[in-house]
Amino acid sequence: MKTNWLAKYDREHSLRILGELAHMHALEAGPAKGPLMCLLQSIKREAGGLGTPNDRESSWLALLKYEVDYKDVRHTPESVYHAQQVLALFKKYEGLPITVDREAVAFQKFSDSEARCKAINENLPRKLRSFEMSSSVYSVIHGAMRKIAEALGDVPNLDALKPHFGPGATTATKAITASPRFKLGARLECSCELYPIAVPLLLSTEAWFTDQCYYLRTEGYRPKVDIHVVPGKLMFVPKTALTDRSIMVEPPLNSFWQLAIGDELKNRLLRVGVNLRDQSRNQLLASLAIYRGLATVDLSAASDSIARAVVKELLPMDWYDFLSRFRTGNVSYKGTIFALEKFSSMGNGFTFELETLIFWSIAHAVADYLGYHTTDVTVYGDDIILPADCVGLLKEVFTELGFVLNDNKSFIDPPFFESCGTDWYMGFDVRPYYQKQVVSAETLFTLHNFYKRRFYDRFAKKVLSFIHPSLRIYGPDGYGDGHLLGRWVAKPCGRLDGWCGYTFDTFSRKSARNTEISPGDRILPTYAIYRASQGPVFELTDTYRVNPRDDGYQVSTIIEFDIGIPVDHDVVRGDRGYKRTSIYTLARPF
Repeated sequence: MKTNWLAKYDREHSLRILGELAHMHALEAGPAKGPLMCLLQSIKREAGGLGTPNDRESSWLALLKYEVDYKDVRHTPESVYHAQQVLALFKKYEGLPITVDREAVAFQKFSDSEARCKAINENLPRKLRSFEMSSSVYSVIHGAMRKIAEALGDVPNLDALKPHFGPGATTATKAITASPRFKLGARLECSCELYPIAVPLLLSTEAWFTDQCYYLRTEGYRPKVDIHVVPGKLMFVPKTALTDRSIMVEPPLNSFWQLAIGDELKNRLLRVGVNLRDQSRNQLLASLAIYRGLATVDLSAASDSIARAVVKELLPMDWYDFLSRFRTGNVSYKGTIFALEKFSSMGNGFTFELETLIFWSIAHAVADYLGYHTTDVTVYGDDIILPADCVGLLKEVFTELGFVLNDNKSFIDPPFFESCGTDWYMGFDVRPYYQKQVVSAETLFTLHNFYKRRFYDRFAKKVLSFIHPSLRIYGPDGYGDGHLLGRWVAKPCGRLDGWCGYTFDTFSRKSARNTEISPGDRILPTYAIYRASQGPVFELTDTYRVNPRDDGYQVSTIIEFDIGIPVDHDVVRGDRGYKRTSIYTLARPF
């Protein structure tokens, strides 16, 4: 057992812990019990030295590729949850003893998406103008165009946008220094698309321009700035145990303005009932899908499949030209630079909003064409919910535009549906806990509390046995997973104004900071005031879980913090250890 809250167990110990939990879940997996127990026993046997390394890897791959048969009438919500939980302990786990080149797999998917986008760019304009599509597809596409135009309205003035830095890396700043302090002082870089208007954009942020400019005597002391044209950087981040996810690191000037455009698109979508700051509508309709005849649809590599021609045909021309100015059209990977066939990729500050806009317009146009009310149509990114009878036409339209339905994550018929991080079987929440990192006391705290919230006390007790007694501190729910849920002994805390509450201890990570001197320190105060004038930097989001009951629907609220720009502008990604702090609360211990 580790006595450090953040210390990670070695791979063998981590797999042993996860294996014991998986075995307990498999015993309660109903009709999936036999296959899952067989796979787990095979892995355990080969891990003990019986079998070759190839046999061991093939057993892991067989487990990762196993799919729960939701149509099996012998299943119950409980058995479906337990079967899914066995798989979720390993599907996204980073420490499996397999030799799959996840980056190569992800790059192949990226290349396939590029090839599909290229075909769409070459063929879509011709097909639209030569009437090579069915009349229903034409009607839906033109309906989507009208809906997009109504939702977007006029192109915003640049003065109305509120550009800002995000928490991620740029082509000029590594993740270790990805804070406003270093981004303000880094070399000015942008894409070739943005370069013609880069100087006017900089002039709109006068302090930044003044800090970066210099004067040449031969030029009559006119202010000059050096702006370097660079491609984006293709990179990969973990997604599952079998593949990574492709993202693109954007140049700093592009990223600075893309985030502002993304915020503006959020506001425009909100006017037509699409709230991208709240997933609860999708989650609620997914829970009701079995009763309302709905389908939950998910796309494969959605953000990598938005071809340039699709955006050009669906959006008004002025909006297409506007967004094109801020995209990054070239990307570098392993020393090779190539042009993107897609309009934008993950990493672009407005890709998520753009894909939501496109999928929302198409889904609503399909429902309108088939005569269905759009009350039960909702979209969040590529998570789409609409009447099940509309899926056939939706798929036909998507095929013409280069989008591919993810058959493994799209559910048209009962009893299983999923959307926006929730899974529902027969209307009951069966979402499992996904283990992504190597086991540590921190992840065990999260897993223990997950079990407690689902009233699986036997599993929670098992997890507790893996946690060192010196780390077992308890507190109430609703304050994160820095402490264990359970009976907690509180310290009464009186106040002079008559109120009396309690305190409990909890663990939390210490934010990583880069306090090295940066050229950006000269104008950081100006940027901090500018960001403060835009509103709070911590956005409060309500996430709803709906649990069907006989007398209606019980809604419980989980409070989450969506952190944009940190208050301390020297905070970077990562941590520098952890701390134990006391929290004051009016909640009474039980």
